[in-house]
Amino acid sequence: MAKLKPLKKKEAMDLAKQDQSQNNSPFIVRTANEQMEFAASLKIPNMLFSEFIFESDLTVLFASAGVGKTLLAVQIADSIATGKNIEGFRNESKAQKVVYFDLELTPKQFQGRYVEKDLNGKWLGNDYRWSDNMYLVNFKNHKIPKGMTAIDFIYNSIISVVKDREARIVFIDNISWLATQGLETSKDAGALMRKLDNLKKEHKLTVIVLAHTPKKRKWESMELSDLAGSAAVGNFIDACFSINWSNYDGDNGSRYLKQIKSRFTEAKYHTGNVVTVRLTKVLPNFTGIKKIYFEDEEEPYLNEQEHISTRALPETVIHTEETKADIYTKTIQLVNENPDISSRDLGKLTGVSHKTANKTKKNIIAANGLFNNYGK
Repeated sequence: MAKLKPLKKKEAMDLAKQDQSQNNSPFIVRTANEQMEFAASLKIPNMLFSEFIFESDLTVLFASAGVGKTLLAVQIADSIATGKNIEGFRNESKAQKVVYFDLELTPKQFQGRYVEKDLNGKWLGNDYRWSDNMYLVNFKNHKIPKGMTAIDFIYNSIISVVKDREARIVFIDNISWLATQGLETSKDAGALMRKLDNLKKEHKLTVIVLAHTPKKRKWESMELSDLAGSAAVGNFIDACFSINWSNYDGDNGSRYLKQIKSRFTEAKYHTGNVVTVRLTKVLPNFTGIKKIYFEDEEEPYLNEQEHISTRALPETVIHTEETKADIYTKTIQLVNENPDISSRDLGKLTGVSHKTANKTKKNIIAANGLFNNYGK
């Protein structure tokens, strides 16, 4: 089989010029082999937030109110601006400029999220120090030029800000603000997403858009259909993911991340393999997510139903001394038969939480070690 040879830089530029001069046609026509050769000459997009966000994509992050999507988005933006990873997630790019359009929070509200506080909520004056690559944009009163729609004026202003700061990464928080009637109809949503898609393509940007799911109930799975105007939105976006509430451990800070759509790569974090995280203070003056790792497993992945189930949590079940003894005996048997059994499987087989199962398993293994070493 012949090895694919990427076009040289001059050849790729010549082909691109030829594409633009094809009788002023809106279409680019190549053979399949030409398409492969041209694509091989292009740079492979970097991951900015593992498989959730790639460079040059139009990505939507959506969630219900209060889940923490803005906190997550700002944390991702900070990671890109500094060129650093969020622990457990990959950022393959170097530090670069980011423009974050914050269309909801006032400057003081924003500051309040990134300042150290005592237990009573009193500000201690230790503000988080941001990279100079991080630009925040707030809304102010303005006059719309005659003959221009409000949406067109806003988009032209976005382009102006991005060009002026020479940025390639744009966050818009949130898209509902940009629409005069929100994303309640496919027509509204389609018009907005078409503009954002053009913004991405014409100016070679990576665009991350935040959106609400106002009609979503708390303990339901996250689907693209939950996003208002989803029929039209789905046609234009390259990727989509969500952050949702979680019943993991009954912790109010527990969340999970789920890929809804991905064009560049196969969705890795689908409904059967979501990422478990916790919304918490990652620094004394910075709230964000931390990836949760199970003690006996490398990756914190559960299926979505394990997060959103409202059934009684295993650790809330009251066991008698007799049932506790039976559970311990059964656990010993299972661990002796298979010392590598996962805490989740052990918990399911014994009827306790995976954390309880893991703790018991460790105690049994430790006890076995002492017994086996006794007298040596």
